[in-house]
Amino acid sequence: MGNEGENPQQSNGEETPEEENGNNEEPTESLGLAAEDEFTREFLVSTEEEEEGFYRMRGELGGFEMLMPKDAELGEMFHQTEEDAVERMTYFQNDGENGTNVTTHFYYHNEFSGASRESYLKAFANEMDFGNEFELTELDNKQSYTGETERSINGKRVLVYIAYIFSSENKEAISIEYNVVCRGNDDACDIDDIKERETFNKIINSIEFSFYKQEDSNE
Repeated sequence: MGNEGENPQQSNGEETPEEENGNNEEPTESLGLAAEDEFTREFLVSTEEEEEGFYRMRGELGGFEMLMPKDAELGEMFHQTEEDAVERMTYFQNDGENGTNVTTHFYYHNEFSGASRESYLKAFANEMDFGNEFELTELDNKQSYTGETERSINGKRVLVYIAYIFSSENKEAISIEYNVVCRGNDDACDIDDIKERETFNKIINSIEFSFYKQEDSNE
């Protein structure tokens, strides 16, 4: 018999590749910050990617679901709920390949009046310093008003996509502000407008309102 505690398959004291990985499986790809961060993981519907590079997350109130990048992290200090009507959250994402930071703010509420939609849009446009017309897109059970603008913060260009999405079936709505900025010198940074627009569109198109569906299912 070998000495107690000795690995019968390894006599020189060195670890085998299987031991280093913990099993005989191939090394697994990183789950990304969304699944690895304890706070963010609480919001994920599943830690299986719904689409490549994206998880599906659900708000704490259960009012909405949407895709979020697997490397995004929700800011615990920026998450707020008010009774069962309002939820605010922000996620952050660093794109090492392009040298950019993405900050995305969400404001969900389920108490808006359909007759006040224009007032909501006007107030949102003023808050975002957006002077153009929103582009209206009819999606499944919702209407999406989107726009694009730019800002300058400390001399840096900030690309901003905005959206206000209203449910066609009830009083739910959500506004989104998607900001992209270079982390360092703009000369060493590449903001890919097309890529960022595609990501923004993917997120807003994936939004599903669910608050009233949950209420109905609990009756």
